[in-house]
Amino acid sequence: MPPPSLAFAISPQLLSPSPCAIHFFSAAPYYFSLHTLDSGGTPVSDRLDDFQKFRTDLNEEILNCGHLGIKRFFALDHQTYEPGALDTKTKELLGLVASTVLRCDDCITYHIVQCAQAGWTRPQVIDALNVALVVGGSITIPHVRRAFATMRDVPGLLP
Repeated sequence: MPPPSLAFAISPQLLSPSPCAIHFFSAAPYYFSLHTLDSGGTPVSDRLDDFQKFRTDLNEEILNCGHLGIKRFFALDHQTYEPGALDTKTKELLGLVASTVLRCDDCITYHIVQCAQAGWTRPQVIDALNVALVVGGSITIPHVRRAFATMRDVPGLLP
């Protein structure tokens, strides 16, 4: 199989439609990055954009369903990442490690983007993924692979 093709692209980052929603991506409306094309010719960034849109849309629907227990859990999750004895930056890296050990690809994708936005470097994220691999064992290898694939599309974490 030939190596992936490379193309320059401008990808819109989706903005949070609601200030009360948690874990939505908010960044500059546009960024420049180098994107890998998959075997079908689709930029990998489209997958990240699709993920962000899906997550945003469904989180908004969930938060608007009116269930108090769900709203409370989402609020608890949001508050967990607020600064406390640990800063938000550190908590995002911990979230990435926990998500990898728990093998939650959506969570890994979310926390990789958040780690980049918080200022973690690629070597630091890779070191954290090593901790997750040691703690989680070989069953986490496919998730570490997907984490590396996601980093290919996240500004600040490109190879």
